[in-house]
Amino acid sequence: MKSAHLDSAKFMIQSQLERYLPSVLEESYIQFKKQNIPVDIYHPAKREKNKGTIMTVMGLSPLGNKDPRFLVVNKSLAGAGYTVVSPYFQDICEYRIQLSNVTVLVSAIREILKDDELCRNGKISLFAPSFAAGICLIAAGDSAIANNIESICTVGTYGNVETILESLLLNQEMDEYGRMILLYNFLELSMGKNEILEKAFRLVILDNFYSGIHKKHTPEFPEYFASMPKKEKVIFEKLKNDRSFRGVHWKRIEAKGGSKRRMLTELSVAKNIHKVKAAVTLIHGDTDNVIPPKESELLFEILIKNKIPAHLVLTPLITHGDSGVTMKTIPAVFKLGSGFEFFFRNIGRQK
Repeated sequence: MKSAHLDSAKFMIQSQLERYLPSVLEESYIQFKKQNIPVDIYHPAKREKNKGTIMTVMGLSPLGNKDPRFLVVNKSLAGAGYTVVSPYFQDICEYRIQLSNVTVLVSAIREILKDDELCRNGKISLFAPSFAAGICLIAAGDSAIANNIESICTVGTYGNVETILESLLLNQEMDEYGRMILLYNFLELSMGKNEILEKAFRLVILDNFYSGIHKKHTPEFPEYFASMPKKEKVIFEKLKNDRSFRGVHWKRIEAKGGSKRRMLTELSVAKNIHKVKAAVTLIHGDTDNVIPPKESELLFEILIKNKIPAHLVLTPLITHGDSGVTMKTIPAVFKLGSGFEFFFRNIGRQK
């Protein structure tokens, strides 16, 4: 059995069962430009047989690289024989969407590449979900590191910030969690800074997250909402429930100038992905209601047009909820496995 195929099977089986082959966890730091970023490093049990180095970047989550869902990914990758470097990026963990997310990631990758013990061949690969996946794709095209990135695996990434923002704001059926994150970051483009509303968005986001992993979590938003001034209460309720009201603010955001408005364009992966030199695996849930699968389809088309090695998998097995594997989904399992196999095959160009 070919190595990449076997690695894909090991990764998927460990992820599904949450039972892992041996690995060793080392806690360390990445230091650059007066920043001190915590990083978890997972070494395979047989370090001398390390198959390559993979940096994993967690999506918008307050727990970052300690998120239980991401621990599954890191341990499974290490169990498949790879060194896994998983940094904690504070701004991403605090739901801050900004251009500095990219520059910090590029700097972190450059520092890791300097470590001969972690990157013996001067190469690194990337694995990330959702928003973080988009940041990774933009960073991977930076001329300072583009030639050092071997393979990239994204799960549910976006292609265009503006289309995602428009979709989440104007389509009431889209995920409220994602909508609140975007309002938290970009509403000020329409109505200016409002710290009362910002805190409301942040508490809703955190309540949503922690309720999903801790059944006994006590929501903080209801008490805060009760204490809000009437004006902000009315605005919040209309932003939550009134599509046409959000539409007014979306038009204002579209028309807005300034650095933060330009950031929406600069953070769009579709405008930057042609700079990538690594092989790219795009995996997306076919019913994703946070970031629609058409976003990954768009990126796949651009990659193919630019003759960049790419593999696209749309699957019913990955959503923003739990999804079990049954006999009816066996074909989908093999299709998903082909995506991970493509990712692993391009690390060290395995056969």
